[in-house]
Amino acid sequence: MIRRRAVPVQAFKALGSEVRWQILQMLGDGLEHSASEIAAILKRDIDGVAKHLRLMRSAGVIMSQKGEDRRFEMYRLRREALGADGSLDLGTVLIRNVRE
Repeated sequence: MIRRRAVPVQAFKALGSEVRWQILQMLGDGLEHSASEIAAILKRDIDGVAKHLRLMRSAGVIMSQKGEDRRFEMYRLRREALGADGSLDLGTVLIRNVRE
C-alpha cells in the first residue's frame, strides 16, 4: 500500500526524535539510502537505525523499496513530496528546510 498522506499524529511522533530528524535531513537529498549507510554516517548501530526507519515508514514520512534481501532495502522520501526549495509536503504536514 502506498500512503499518499502521512497521518499527522504519527508523522509528528515519527519526527519527535533527534535521530529521526537527522535521518530525515539525510534523506532530504532526494536519493535512496540503505540502513547500513545511514547508520555508518550517523555513527549509530544498524539495528537502532532500522527501527527508526521502520517507524518513519509506517507513519508515511518515508518509503522504501526492498532489494534482493533485507540488507539492501533502500529508503527515501517520496519524490512527489520533496519540493525544490527543500520542503517536504506530507499532505497534512508541511516541513520547510528539510535540507540543511
